[in-house]
Amino acid sequence: MYFPQASFPETISNKDIFPLDVQIPDWHVCPSTKSGIWGGIDNYPAGSPTSWPSTTPPPGYFLMAGQRFPCSSYPQLARAYPGCVLPDLRGVFIRGLNNGRGLDPGRGILSYQADQSNMTAGDGTLHGHHHGMIYYYPGGQEARPKNVAFNYIIKAG
Repeated sequence: MYFPQASFPETISNKDIFPLDVQIPDWHVCPSTKSGIWGGIDNYPAGSPTSWPSTTPPPGYFLMAGQRFPCSSYPQLARAYPGCVLPDLRGVFIRGLNNGRGLDPGRGILSYQADQSNMTAGDGTLHGHHHGMIYYYPGGQEARPKNVAFNYIIKAG
């Protein structure tokens, strides 16, 4: 998340990281009271996605659900997304572009990548006789880390 000139006075309970009181000039969110005010974040760049803990985006933001937007109405957003279509970030996470590092070569900016997991394979011996059969144990339909669901939103301009 983008925090212009942020300061973080924190209140942390002895068991959890909540309640956490984060104060930023002209912006204050207190999870313990579920209150918040959006303001003073005009420097947040149009076209930059951020996570949002609600199904309704704040004024001036769109949910990132693969929808088209009018280029002429949102010229700053159109510079970031020249096709005037937002990426659909529902149910997926953002991954940093490889950009020459060698970890995920061949990916283009804003490209989608389907899930994949390595199969676990094993063969066995029964009563001293090798049967030559291989068993695959996929584990589940996908490999996923523990997570919390947020919506991705984007500043329109």
